[in-house]
Amino acid sequence: MRTRIFRLIENAYAHIVLLMNPMQHIRLNVLKISQSEMARVVGRDQATVSRWERGALEPSRDDLEKIREHARSRRIRWDDCLFFEAPDSSVAPPRGKPAPAHPSQGAA
Repeated sequence: MRTRIFRLIENAYAHIVLLMNPMQHIRLNVLKISQSEMARVVGRDQATVSRWERGALEPSRDDLEKIREHARSRRIRWDDCLFFEAPDSSVAPPRGKPAPAHPSQGAA
């Protein structure tokens, strides 16, 4: 049996993000919502959102407009290049544990 050993690049997160589909990046890192929530935003079903993320289907112009408007309604900074370009590590911070509460905010 052959074992593959992968060497992580210095910024492994950036490498992973660059391999992510733009629609998946928008949903996970920009809007921070589930596939079901994204489906509700655009008026589609969850399976359609999944197909977008796999590259099996392209969202329509109307779908893209609904996503853009949803981001703007939540006051999320938006650039339409998110629809068309590979995500850049500078666009979204790594996902993970939320930052700890500041001690002055009454942390016990």
